Amino acid sequence: MSIAQRTITGLLWMALDQWGSKAASFLTFLILARLLSPEAFGLVALATVFVAFAHVIADQGFTDAIVQRDALNDLHVHSAFWVNVTLALGLIGVTWLTAPWIAVLFNEPELEDVLQGMSLIFGIRALTGVQEALFRRDVEFKALSVGGFIGVCGGAGVGIGMAVAGYGVWSLVVQQIVHQIIYAIILWWMSPWTPQFLFSFLHAKDLFSFGLGVLGANILNFFNRRMDDLLIGGFLGSTALGYYNVAYRILLALTQMISSVGSRVMFPVFSQLQHNLDRLRQSYYAAIKYTVMLSAPIYVGLAVLAPYIIPTAFGAKWEASVPIMQVLSFVGILHSVLYFNSPVILSQGRSLLNMSLTMLRAIVNFTAFLIAVQWGIFAVAVTYTAMGYLLAPVEVGVVHRLIQINWKRYIDAVLPPIVASGIAAGAVLTLSYGISKHISVIAMLAAGACLGAIVFSGVLLLVRPGLIDELRHLKITALSKPTHEVEETA
Repeated sequence: MSIAQRTITGLLWMALDQWGSKAASFLTFLILARLLSPEAFGLVALATVFVAFAHVIADQGFTDAIVQRDALNDLHVHSAFWVNVTLALGLIGVTWLTAPWIAVLFNEPELEDVLQGMSLIFGIRALTGVQEALFRRDVEFKALSVGGFIGVCGGAGVGIGMAVAGYGVWSLVVQQIVHQIIYAIILWWMSPWTPQFLFSFLHAKDLFSFGLGVLGANILNFFNRRMDDLLIGGFLGSTALGYYNVAYRILLALTQMISSVGSRVMFPVFSQLQHNLDRLRQSYYAAIKYTVMLSAPIYVGLAVLAPYIIPTAFGAKWEASVPIMQVLSFVGILHSVLYFNSPVILSQGRSLLNMSLTMLRAIVNFTAFLIAVQWGIFAVAVTYTAMGYLLAPVEVGVVHRLIQINWKRYIDAVLPPIVASGIAAGAVLTLSYGISKHISVIAMLAAGACLGAIVFSGVLLLVRPGLIDELRHLKITALSKPTHEVEETA
């Protein structure tokens, strides 16, 4: 199968995974938000910060090293597996020992038990890291999609059942544990690779030479993504964090459903094209163009319709999340433009450069968040958005140095969908001012979504008259017979 066909097939499988899994996860989230309190979501959000950090440490960047590496043998793969498992077991022990102190530090007594329970998650995930990396390396995403969707559904069933039975915060904890167990079982069943008792310090060191930069970037990116949760939880309490986390989870779910779908597929594709910059650039422009085209109207629509979406979906008790979601929606647009930069940098073997960019973001964001948190969660959301746009030119400039971006092609990929989304937003706002007081909230949502979709599509087709032919060509490529040619552009 050609690179183009594997890329499109991989995107379809990842889209099915992320859209199906996130749709199921979001539906579960809606149900649990009505059954549980903001405090319960705040506690789990706080515990997730520590669990996610432990998972980053346990991975050591080995999985991305497996994906990026040209020459790979069994000793690389088996060594990576045993390092990941050993570190995960050690970190489970550390979490159990430090959980009481963390609970005292944040003045949340329940956090101790929640942390200890959730520490099992990164132990389970360590068992699947290598299998997942091997599937990604081959741009084979079917197993990941199937396992992810079934895992989400299984965890959802258990979580909702426990919430109805009155288990409170433990509904959220067990939901995540069950999800990871089911995912691990399916991945082991579908993977042709199984671990053996083989280990080589030399091969582990070889992977770590690339993985070190990935690990550093992941640690810094973790703090960059989670420091707002830590500061809000520490300064403003779990209730405020619950309101913030609901809005942030919507942003994260949409990002994972749209931008990260392409990012996860394009990293192995960019890695395979790492020595052919012309083809890599073409793939880069295409990835940005179609991602922004899909995501911009969604995020802009979310910002405009948030006052109707939040009360309808979550209930009146979550209205404090509305302005947070409106501000964070603009971060989503930025993510859709920038999400492919890191895969490009890593595909060129520049993991330390990627880490340096992440370090810059982390330092700037931490300083800004530390100041903004004194004015509440809305100030934190505004700061997060503003810092993202402030640093964007630096990141794009680095990518330009590596692959020599054609600025006309780049702007043409980004600008038209954003302009069309802005015009559509104006139309929806005009409609809402005129009729929102005279119709129900659900009717307003439906009318706004329909009008926005019509205006966006019309404006986009006006400025890109060849778009329909492009999409038709993509469909033909995806459905055509597999070929072994490699000259085709993704």
